[in-house]
Amino acid sequence: MKNYNKGEKVSVKRCYEVHINGYITDVCPGEVGTVHWDCGDTVEVYFGDYIMLEVNKEDIEPCISEESEEVTIDGWLTRSVSGNIVFSDSSECRRGNRVWYHKEGANVVDLDETGLFPNNLFPSLTWDSDPLPVTITIKPKKQ
Repeated sequence: MKNYNKGEKVSVKRCYEVHINGYITDVCPGEVGTVHWDCGDTVEVYFGDYIMLEVNKEDIEPCISEESEEVTIDGWLTRSVSGNIVFSDSSECRRGNRVWYHKEGANVVDLDETGLFPNNLFPSLTWDSDPLPVTITIKPKKQ
């Protein structure tokens, strides 16, 4: 049986249904928490800011950070009249005369100006299209 130390990162091996203030949420495999307390056969694990779950030691495993971790960024794409594709992390945007205006404080990137994306990306996205929801995934390249 593995002993866990306070503050150690762990992930659950199976899904748990957790009731919080009358609402139900799930904690599922791969989600990472921090061991809060270690006594007997159970440990309390914090997942995020508000979920504390008491589980058997067999139901959790050490969280091993690997280089294969990936980051996903959710956002929306719009296209200007001139054809540039713009990524925003906010869906709150409105069409202007030639460009889209995004919510103040939103992270906005003109993908054409970065030089990282082909200029024919998403040919179905036009000036007249609604913002297109997308997920960008960044992960280490396998060697």
